[in-house]
Amino acid sequence: MEFKLPELGENIQEAQVLKVLVSVGDTVQAEQGIIEVESDKANLEVPAPAAGSIKKLHVSKGDTIKVGQAIATIQESGGQEDSDRGEKTKTTERDEGKPRDESEAPEESEEQPSPEKPQARTKEREQEKPEQEEPKQEEPEEDKTPKDQTKDQGEKEARDAKAPAAEQTPEPGDSGPPSPAFPRVPVFAAPSVRQFARQIGIAIDQVPGTGPGGRIAIDDVKRFAREQRATAQTPSGPGRIQAGPLPDFSQWGEVDYEALSTVRRKTATHMALCWSTVPHVTLFEKADATELEAQRQRFKDRAKDAGGQLSITAMLLRIVAAALRVHPKLAASIDMGAQRIATKHYCHVGVAVDTPRGLMVPVIRDVDQKSMIELSVELGKIAAKAREGKLTMDAISGGVFTLTNLGGLGTGFFTPIVNHPEAAILGVGRAATEPVFNEAKGQFVPRLLMPLSLSFDHRLIDGADGARFLHWVAEAIRNPILLVLEGRGKG
Repeated sequence: MEFKLPELGENIQEAQVLKVLVSVGDTVQAEQGIIEVESDKANLEVPAPAAGSIKKLHVSKGDTIKVGQAIATIQESGGQEDSDRGEKTKTTERDEGKPRDESEAPEESEEQPSPEKPQARTKEREQEKPEQEEPKQEEPEEDKTPKDQTKDQGEKEARDAKAPAAEQTPEPGDSGPPSPAFPRVPVFAAPSVRQFARQIGIAIDQVPGTGPGGRIAIDDVKRFAREQRATAQTPSGPGRIQAGPLPDFSQWGEVDYEALSTVRRKTATHMALCWSTVPHVTLFEKADATELEAQRQRFKDRAKDAGGQLSITAMLLRIVAAALRVHPKLAASIDMGAQRIATKHYCHVGVAVDTPRGLMVPVIRDVDQKSMIELSVELGKIAAKAREGKLTMDAISGGVFTLTNLGGLGTGFFTPIVNHPEAAILGVGRAATEPVFNEAKGQFVPRLLMPLSLSFDHRLIDGADGARFLHWVAEAIRNPILLVLEGRGKG
């Protein structure tokens, strides 16, 4: 069987091969990794769909491959393929001593004679095909006649269109070849449905299924596509205008060009989508972080003993989680196509991390159920994985809100872009000591003020909702006891 790159989720269409984990002739087990790829800021192992031996590898390290592209030819252990090989051996013995390459075995097995007239069909094939098959193994490509090349191409396309019997369940209206399902993606849809969704540019994991157990049918994909199209029929705005080609910069001086990396290409595409899809509003407020910083200094050794670093980001994670419990609308998502709002009863928060490969946003799970010290330990581990390029798809998926801290780079206020389909993102700038008038003392006193920038989706969140959330966060920073008084979960 020819194993192809399966669906990788998140509407990913291609990936770069980082490692090839097997060699020709190796025996593999089902679910054993064949290659490691980089896609959408994550590294993934692509597993073998069945046990068998590797007959041919179609990719190598550094290749960029698309979903549905052949990765390897696997000869499955036992079963029909062995019986096909036995039939081919018998046919070869009748073939007047002409040599045959073993790599033709899968091709022969696909054209087995029908059980009604095996001898007649075998003789017929011997008379018609020798001139087509032998050049594949013995003649250079340029020696083939145009007619031979056309036939060879037709036969190859016919073989590529075939799939294992368990997957040949096309839905009505589907004319494309089915693509093998990726067992690690929890989406219930037939290969033909996945193929159809990919062809029309729909993320299969975003489609609500109406079948048994949430199974997705082609009608579900079509309905979702119509809803998305209706939503997208708005006047062109930022991100919708197609830019023309750049000028030839070399006419003004020396220029170097480099190809976009996988991470940069995905970041650029996703940011354009977020900016063009979400009507952004950004609110700004300075939070008095004097007491928060004093507590950080007081308890940082305790976090160090636990294996973490009690950073401002770790403390803000816990504050944001408490704020989201008090103001759950900022953790929701809006679905204009289905005309509904998704309210999430979990609190997974993404944290933007600057890495040598570009911006990554790993997600911390159940932030509202963890202490600041626990969060400091987990944040240190997942940030290290991000910088080493070892994040998995699970590690960057499922966030309800994003926190980005540029204070370490000296930034003040800024306008972060909402990470769609989330509804809001909090940007944190560098805290600085400023004079603040104290009414009780009747004089200015030095206070450590932290710039906060909250961007949100104005389709879902009104300005007053955003202001209340931001003010709650600022108050919790100024007086962390608010976490105990109003925030749920651990303190």
